[in-house]
Amino acid sequence: MSNDVALIAKIVERPDDDAARQVLADFYEEEGQAERAAFIRHMLELEPIWRQPEHPRSVELHRLCRPQRAWSGIEALLEDWTTGIRLQYRRGLVDSVTLPGQALLQHGALIRQRLPTIRRVALTHVAGLGAQLSACAALAGLDEVMLACWYPPEDAQALAGSAHLATARRLVLWLGRRGDLDWETLLPFASAVSSWSNLRDVALMQLEDTAGQRWVQPFYEAAGRPLARWVSAFPERIPVAADFGFGVFPGRLRDGSDVIAVSRGELGMHTLDADGSVAHSTELPTSATVSDEALLAYLRAEHGFSSAFQWVSALGNPIDAEWDVAHDELGRIEHPYEEWPGQTCDDQLRYVRSEQYNALWGVYADWTGRVHST
Repeated sequence: MSNDVALIAKIVERPDDDAARQVLADFYEEEGQAERAAFIRHMLELEPIWRQPEHPRSVELHRLCRPQRAWSGIEALLEDWTTGIRLQYRRGLVDSVTLPGQALLQHGALIRQRLPTIRRVALTHVAGLGAQLSACAALAGLDEVMLACWYPPEDAQALAGSAHLATARRLVLWLGRRGDLDWETLLPFASAVSSWSNLRDVALMQLEDTAGQRWVQPFYEAAGRPLARWVSAFPERIPVAADFGFGVFPGRLRDGSDVIAVSRGELGMHTLDADGSVAHSTELPTSATVSDEALLAYLRAEHGFSSAFQWVSALGNPIDAEWDVAHDELGRIEHPYEEWPGQTCDDQLRYVRSEQYNALWGVYADWTGRVHST
């Protein structure tokens, strides 16, 4: 058994006590694990500015906060990309996991044992597994459970009756892109949560449109207490890193204008207003669109363009929405579709756990409707 077990157990008991995490970092340094100690300290420094990617220290800290797979204790599972398991670290330790329902059934006990600091679980591909997941002890004792997918009423009925799920403090239910999850599917949860003594919040999260708002009042009435709230998956603005890539070039012109130039899809140089919305668009000459290099050369020569971090309004997004890539909290490309488990595009949407702002570019961002930088 690792000598850090007792220290981690203290953190599990007092998850908001950063002093206990500092003690753990000191322990790792004394044990010759300087990189792991530095990672914890950097993440603790990052925490207060996690939602401020424009902060001068934020970019450097995010670049430094790259965990090694070996620290997880489940490196074999992470190396097998077909499991669909993704971890998220906060304040130096694993805080949440996103994984398909089948992976939770197969590996949930091991994951919770090896990673006792996990407080949040986001489940994908739940359909057809409701009864089995209901009985899965790996869902017990969590701060938050997110059902990040769509499923039939019979699965909802089974999950709503889970004694393990009933211990959660927060429940997040995806409504679908345009309110696809109907009342027949929501009703089992609305009826059950009145007896979930730990539950403090139910978020009805929607990827597009506002149709799901109509379910909040019926949810209140069925639950017998005002738990539910509707949340939009779109943030007001999303971050785009200077080196975002994929034919997207945020920057600034010599006259001080903030712009985002696009060499694919909706071609053009789009001038941004103070809110990150497109104020106006300028057509690019054909010679500038033959390659990314040609575009950059043209922008620099004709407009004095220099690459720069930009905020862009999600609703005024000039980028072709078919460019489906996940990016991290600084707007950098993290996972193009082809690197994700081999499912359909609709299934890929279910792999996003967005507390740390893993956004699907042009489609949605974090579930609270704000940029979290995750």
